[in-house]
Amino acid sequence: MLDKLGSRLDVFASADAIYISVSSLKKNLDATLKIAEEVILYPKFDAEDFERARKNQIASIENQSTQPTTVASNIYNKLLYGSRHIMSTPTLGTKNAVEKFTVEDVKMNYEKNISPSVSELVIVGDVSKEEILPKL
Repeated sequence: MLDKLGSRLDVFASADAIYISVSSLKKNLDATLKIAEEVILYPKFDAEDFERARKNQIASIENQSTQPTTVASNIYNKLLYGSRHIMSTPTLGTKNAVEKFTVEDVKMNYEKNISPSVSELVIVGDVSKEEILPKL
């Protein structure tokens, strides 16, 4: 549906944050925000989707061992932070940890960490504060 609107919704993570990016043509902003609301506030946590994502994540982790820059970065972080510090864990995680994750773990993490009280909202584009606030 987003493709038909000329819109995008991307979710990605770094070592210390989760990012949700929504892009839309102004004329399709209302429809795009409705879809974004559904995805962000009412996720399905489908077991089949979770398994597919977990397999893809494990494949990405395994691929990292073939990338010299990533290997060097992971070693550097362990030396810098110490092997027990969270920042020494690769951003993609470890194969062992990802294999143990369940869809219930993801639900609990969502409930704990996805909230307006721990979020920042940045809006950039051809909209004024007065236009956008009623849509949120």
